[in-house]
Amino acid sequence: MVDYSKETREIFHKQHQRIIQDRVAMERFINMFTLDYFGLGADYFKGKRVLDAGCGDTAKLLIPLWRFGARKLHGVDIGTDFIQVAQESLENFDIPLK
Repeated sequence: MVDYSKETREIFHKQHQRIIQDRVAMERFINMFTLDYFGLGADYFKGKRVLDAGCGDTAKLLIPLWRFGARKLHGVDIGTDFIQVAQESLENFDIPLK
């Protein structure tokens, strides 16, 4: 059996690099995550520490969590090749990196 995981990951990484440059596309992704989506109250995330395990290179879940009031956000993924793109994505939406 052939393992295509590396090639597949590279394809998605290139696509995500383009998406973070498109504010409208990123907003569409981000707006999928609502408080109703999580089934939680309006203040649930306020001041919370959050870990997004498998955040990917867009870190698109961390952005709405920040908007919901979560703080001390942590995003992790396999390898280090996603770090720069994820940081750029967060910076584009004024999410502090530290």
